[in-house]
Amino acid sequence: LETIKIQQELAELRKEKSALQDLLDNPASMKRLVIKEIEADEKQFGDARRTLIEAAEKAVVEQKVIDEAVTVVISQKGWVRARTGHGHDAGQFTFKAGDGLYGTFECRTTDNLLAFGSNGRIYSVGVALLPGARGDGVPITTLVDLSSGTRILHYFVGAADTTLLLASSAGYGFTAKAGDMVSRVKGGKAFITLDEGDEPL
Repeated sequence: LETIKIQQELAELRKEKSALQDLLDNPASMKRLVIKEIEADEKQFGDARRTLIEAAEKAVVEQKVIDEAVTVVISQKGWVRARTGHGHDAGQFTFKAGDGLYGTFECRTTDNLLAFGSNGRIYSVGVALLPGARGDGVPITTLVDLSSGTRILHYFVGAADTTLLLASSAGYGFTAKAGDMVSRVKGGKAFITLDEGDEPL
């Protein structure tokens, strides 16, 4: 009986040796064994996924503008700049030779400068983006994209809830809020329909 038991153990050991040697000699066998053991462990120890997988929302970076009082200075040739505070003497602002003052607008850094084009489009630039008043400023044409032949006729800077009257040389007009004229693109927003030969007033 003892001899039979030893022979059985020897046979089992030889069988185990053969299986182990097959794993060493055959990568496919090793791969099947690993997969089988992982699946067994998953059934024994795994649980339902706790992490919710969902599409990530697109991140939007917003640059906050500090709300401050400023005065926007615009020249007759369309050079724009902003000076901190209100109550400035308009006579103190200097301009390039041959240029002069179009107007000053007391506003906030959160407001927008509106430029009214001869083509019926309105172009807007955030006041916070305007250069300081130490120099001559920059031409409005560097801040917006004007189509060929378009001239800037008028300007306005102020709060979004300000009501403005817009009219054409043909005698048509309407009122609109300044905030409705703001455009996110440099090419401006079409706001007044003009017939040939008409211009905004």
